Amino acid sequence: MDNPAMPTIRPPTSFRAAVLDIGSVSIRLLVVRTDPGRRMEIEFDQGIITRLMSGLTVDSVLTDESINRSLDAITSLVQFIVDRASCRVRCIGTQALRHARNADSFMQQVERISGIPVEVISADREGRLDWRGSSDLLDPQSLLMDLGGGSTELVFGDCGGDLRVVSLPIGASRPGAIPRNLGFTILHRDGSSKNAHVPISRLVCLGGTATTVAFMTKGIERWTHGCVHGVEIGRRDIEAVRDRVMQAIDTGHHLRWGIEPGRLELLPSGIQILLEIMTRIEVEMMTVSEQGIRFGLVREMFESDLCGNQAAL
Repeated sequence: MDNPAMPTIRPPTSFRAAVLDIGSVSIRLLVVRTDPGRRMEIEFDQGIITRLMSGLTVDSVLTDESINRSLDAITSLVQFIVDRASCRVRCIGTQALRHARNADSFMQQVERISGIPVEVISADREGRLDWRGSSDLLDPQSLLMDLGGGSTELVFGDCGGDLRVVSLPIGASRPGAIPRNLGFTILHRDGSSKNAHVPISRLVCLGGTATTVAFMTKGIERWTHGCVHGVEIGRRDIEAVRDRVMQAIDTGHHLRWGIEPGRLELLPSGIQILLEIMTRIEVEMMTVSEQGIRFGLVREMFESDLCGNQAAL
């Protein structure tokens, strides 16, 4: 079944790609394919919460427990990359591996069990891949927020087509104060900022916090790919989800919505960051994106493969 959110690019040959994303909270695998003249189709898109960033000690060392959880998850996920000889495979790491002192040792273990070398990408590249992945929801005046476990990337487009990426050292598993200066100037809707960029037309949010808020708001109990991609959620609904989550944590009550194991305890800090950013930039709605860094990298790989095939013709 064609996925309408993926770009229509017609390659001269078939193409398969897989991206393993080692994040601070979860590890996710995306596998896509395309046949000549057809859109990309998703073969597999799932993840496992391992809370790798939560396993950092005060000395910025990943604990054996968090490493073992993550290695087990990777072992489980890579079995879904079938017929690897015909598939281009990439593995990327983000904030947890940028920060951990023993990241190199962990990455060697990942390559040993999976056969895939790990590339730790910068926050700037992470933000730009996020923008490419979510491009169907964005215009040049959108603000894209990737609210991760260990960091939050803000990506802002302007009328000149340039992107500005700001990485904040806070996330769902790493709460903290949002800096007063977000790193770029935003024109408030009342026009009050003199040294401002263009106004924000839309806030688009990536990450488990945003998707879980959407599940709970829409009453979705079972996740299927694309079920909340492009869904708009208002501040009051986000605050209502926060209140239900806090009550569930306080009482031990089970929530029936499609919440991944290990996600519930991370939601209060993630929602707080989301609401504070919305207040800071004066917006009342967020648009949820399910297509971030993995989709951005797959599109980059696809376009590179397409250019290579065209050059060979």
